[in-house]
Amino acid sequence: MGQISEALIIGAGRIGTSLFRAIKEKTILQVYIADIKPLEGLLAEQIQPREYLQIGSEQQITLPGLIFIAVPDDNITEAAAWLTGFDLHDVIVIHTSGAISADILFPLKKHAARVGSFHPLQTFSGLFCPTTVWQGIYCTYQGDEEGHVVIHKLAGLFGSELVQVTAQQKTAIHSACVLVSNLYFALLTGAEQILDSARLTSSAKKMLMPLITQTIENYHNNSINEALTGPLKRGDIQTIRNHLEYLTGHREIQKIYLNLSKALLNDPNILTKHKTELMELLNDFE
Repeated sequence: MGQISEALIIGAGRIGTSLFRAIKEKTILQVYIADIKPLEGLLAEQIQPREYLQIGSEQQITLPGLIFIAVPDDNITEAAAWLTGFDLHDVIVIHTSGAISADILFPLKKHAARVGSFHPLQTFSGLFCPTTVWQGIYCTYQGDEEGHVVIHKLAGLFGSELVQVTAQQKTAIHSACVLVSNLYFALLTGAEQILDSARLTSSAKKMLMPLITQTIENYHNNSINEALTGPLKRGDIQTIRNHLEYLTGHREIQKIYLNLSKALLNDPNILTKHKTELMELLNDFE
């Protein structure tokens, strides 16, 4: 990666430790990780003492040429401010937030740093995720070209596809990712609550998983119009009426059912029978 031989990751959370593992296993870079917490527990099992910097300690450090800020969004500014105490000349500083643009790091450019934002479109379910989580995924980059060159090579070594985006595109992508990866759990918890009310709690996940898996497979292989099945697609008015009446005792879930059903009916790309009658039915339950 050109003149860069070392990398530092600030933040020993899920993304930080998983990035640490990927760099360590997939590149020849010497990688370090820094955090305010002491090196103990699982961190101590996976990180050598010489690879760890406890922020606030008296350890001496010279910054490497590549730095990742992998902390919660609200702490990025604080982490960047900490870096201003070091020589940042020609250092590339990248944050990993999906929601915030590289602009938040612009104050570091006054210190001759190059800045950017690198975000993997992936969910990291724990610390030190295996490198397979990077394979075949898309990552976004927004920022200075010097950072793009380095991150493009890094993503390639991880087996990831890198897309260069604008700040506006970055927000759009992250919003879409939150819908399918985070807010999707509102549907899952709603479905579990419905089954729980029917005394099917112990079987809920086993009953739903094959359906969830096949639905995702249908989406992967078809357009949404072709992948969509069920009573709304068929125009089964009485079935939907029965659902809404049953959900009267679960008002929040009923609202989700109503809003998502309307969203599908309002999509001109989705062909549905009895669309007008279905919309009238949904309005009756609001």
